Amino acid sequence: MNIVEIYMLCKSRSKEFAVAFLENFAPNREPCSDEYPYPEYEEPAKHVYDDVEELLGELENSKGESYSLYWNGIDMPKVKNAMLFYTEDGQMVAGLAVEQNSVEKLFSELALFSDAKYGYVSFDSPPPETKDEFVQYCRNSDQVRMVDGEMLMS
Repeated sequence: MNIVEIYMLCKSRSKEFAVAFLENFAPNREPCSDEYPYPEYEEPAKHVYDDVEELLGELENSKGESYSLYWNGIDMPKVKNAMLFYTEDGQMVAGLAVEQNSVEKLFSELALFSDAKYGYVSFDSPPPETKDEFVQYCRNSDQVRMVDGEMLMS
């Protein structure tokens, strides 16, 4: 079974949206980390969160901070991982690692849920760091993608 990743550029960076995304697409999940240094790559970190939802609130308000968060799906046959990427330019990308035979259905569901105009399918590669780079990647991709709200097949 092949696993692919679906990424959508979300209209919201809010904690409320992030929690709703997780509840909708990965209700049975476990975080891939026990603690979250903030900022993500700063040594020493200004703060270390042990509650990911507190960090989601911090990231909602810290528009210039990038961060990558991962959860493993538990007993979920189609979704293997859920991911959130906060970009350095104040955007958020939602991602799902799914079985390849579930791509079209979950791509459409995630696009609708995220109210996204841009998204794409990838093979084990994190999304770009900015909205402009993300949009350009979608325009240039030869995989399943969404450009200007229209789903395009390879």
